[in-house]
Amino acid sequence: MKNKKLLKLLNKKKEGKYGTSKVLDLRKDEVLRELKKVASGIKTLEDVAKKFGVGRTTLYYWMRKNKISIQKITDEMKKELEAKLERKIRKKDLALVPPEDFDEFLSIEIVQQVKQKMMSANKTEEHINQTLLLWYYLSKGKLARANVQVYEPVHPIIPFKNFELLDKYLAKAREIGYEVNALKYKIKTIAKWLNVKLPPEFETKEYKGKYSEAELNVELRYLFLKTAKEIEQRYIKYATYEQVRASAIYLFQGGGRKESLWNTEALGWKTAKNEDIIRMYNGINRFFVYRSKEKGKEEKARHKILIPEPFVKYVIPYIPMSVGEVKKLEKAFKIIFEEMLRRYGDKMNRDTKAYLGENKNSFERKMKIFHIWRHTFAREGLRASKWNMYIISKLGKWDKVDNLKIYGDFGIDELLETHQESYLLFLYNEWLEKAVKEKLL
Repeated sequence: MKNKKLLKLLNKKKEGKYGTSKVLDLRKDEVLRELKKVASGIKTLEDVAKKFGVGRTTLYYWMRKNKISIQKITDEMKKELEAKLERKIRKKDLALVPPEDFDEFLSIEIVQQVKQKMMSANKTEEHINQTLLLWYYLSKGKLARANVQVYEPVHPIIPFKNFELLDKYLAKAREIGYEVNALKYKIKTIAKWLNVKLPPEFETKEYKGKYSEAELNVELRYLFLKTAKEIEQRYIKYATYEQVRASAIYLFQGGGRKESLWNTEALGWKTAKNEDIIRMYNGINRFFVYRSKEKGKEEKARHKILIPEPFVKYVIPYIPMSVGEVKKLEKAFKIIFEEMLRRYGDKMNRDTKAYLGENKNSFERKMKIFHIWRHTFAREGLRASKWNMYIISKLGKWDKVDNLKIYGDFGIDELLETHQESYLLFLYNEWLEKAVKEKLL
């Protein structure tokens, strides 16, 4: 009781010296604004009391009387901030309109950011274009190849916020006959660049590739040179026979990608001592080594390409090529493969014909005519090495041994069969003899 009276008397004295709490009542809105600064850590309660000419105890008393606390003010400020942010997001969503065409799609800020990320990671122009094109069709809600509209066009970011749209897209693709696992893989690529985590159902169990048995066996490699020699005049404005032969040998012997044709340097000769390696090359132990820079997430991966001594003289004068030469070479390859499909389609397996673009338009075929050599390297290499996936993954620069399954997956029946002797050489045995006799080499 005495303590209460003492506190009351003390407050009266303070009020007499500094002013009463009435000034706080009269300027309540101003006081609340200042208290928000206290909640934000800009000011202290002592600063506020001094500003309004009252004692600190008077301010405490006034706050308690009006049921005001710094914690309550902090909570209210947090709610206001959340509401403001929600309004901002809502306003931003209103601006998420679908692009009219591909050029408008490319001008959208989020698309430009993703494109810049891919360029910074040294992704190839082809990879960037394919990724952006699929993303564009996702925003249009359209399966382009089948010309089927799955849902109404949306802003590019919407399918990666509303996963139901992606579900619809994949369901329709499956119904039409698309390779859904491959499509999922591409969608995951876009999500990765957007830093979006997709639901578990978008995970692919094991991507083995759609054309895992595609290859040009030794007979078809001989027929490739034979066809190229016979129809040279049909593609001569794009490349010479010697350029075609050099690039085919180079791509096969190293399992290289298209960009390795220009993005490479000659290192010189190397002699092998490993008996397993020498056996794979039919006793050849001298190689001319190139070092290319190819596909990679952060930077281009270095890939050493071994050209066996008997084939070196056909390669060195023409490799590396310029980017312009490779673009022309691509047209020459297309003409040669189209003729091969017409002449020797019955000698190719189903995957090889599909991979080379049989019954497909020119855009789809363009993506496969160089990469067929990497498939061929993997499959011929596995046979030549007696299924040593580790050696072939090293020679072909596969970061993970399991990735070879995309290119060289063999069924148990094929593994049990007896194969004729295979070597990791562009041509060997009777096919090499025929090529020399017919002056293809």
